[in-house]
Amino acid sequence: MLSTTLFDRLLEIHSNHDQFTCFLNIQYRMNEKIMRFPSDQLYNSKLVADKSVANGQVSDLDYVKPVKGHEDDVTEQVIWYDTQGGNFPEADSSSPEDFNNNNNNNNSKKKASRNALFASKYNDGECLLVLKHVKSLIHSGVKQQDIGIISPYNAQVTKLKKLIRNGILTDDDDDNDNQDNATSSETFPDIEISTVDGFQGREKEIIILSMVRSNDKHEVGFLEDFKRLNVSITRCKKQLCIVGDFETLSESGVSFLKNWCDWCEENADIRYADNEELY
Repeated sequence: MLSTTLFDRLLEIHSNHDQFTCFLNIQYRMNEKIMRFPSDQLYNSKLVADKSVANGQVSDLDYVKPVKGHEDDVTEQVIWYDTQGGNFPEADSSSPEDFNNNNNNNNSKKKASRNALFASKYNDGECLLVLKHVKSLIHSGVKQQDIGIISPYNAQVTKLKKLIRNGILTDDDDDNDNQDNATSSETFPDIEISTVDGFQGREKEIIILSMVRSNDKHEVGFLEDFKRLNVSITRCKKQLCIVGDFETLSESGVSFLKNWCDWCEENADIRYADNEELY
């Protein structure tokens, strides 16, 4: 199983591993709030935030000047833009024509089957929410290099790169009622945008995490992989901003996601997204 690391296997093999392993409990990256859930959930509450980072927030950066009325965008340590309600639905990256082609040609059938197998997910509404938060941070003086944007889905990463770096969300041939307005006059080419795996071992002052999945069946796909999610939520130093459908994740039947949502409901700044304000 790829989900079992080599280190995990060594611990299983050697029952006396306590004699040669040492748990490094003091961490020097995350503030106390960001650290708390992964520590409680995965490390038996043993992690300790060093005092040099324990209370850190974005507003501590010398060059950050909070904008009046948006001070909480640089003082809150965990923010969740909740997209539940069906106004920010996920979409499939494969073209609809690939699935609905009535042509009996075998090549067409093979193409449709292949696309269905390797389809990735994206969520245009979440992209716009990410951009909204980015703009607020930048207007408060945050540097582009301070921000990292992560998504578990390659298709979403592609969409985010187009919007954040080039100011364009939808392709010219996309049929979307809002596509004419789905552009941005402000672009941010120096913000790093990557998949979860691409950000492993990295860190930023701020991480914005786009979860993508939003559907009536509460299906989350490989978001159920708690190790990859743990990587996502522990890359930041001063602020973690989640953009996602609270209901889809909490009702998915995945205990780690349910526990995370419960924790965020009590500890995060929950913001209810309005898609009419984004276009």
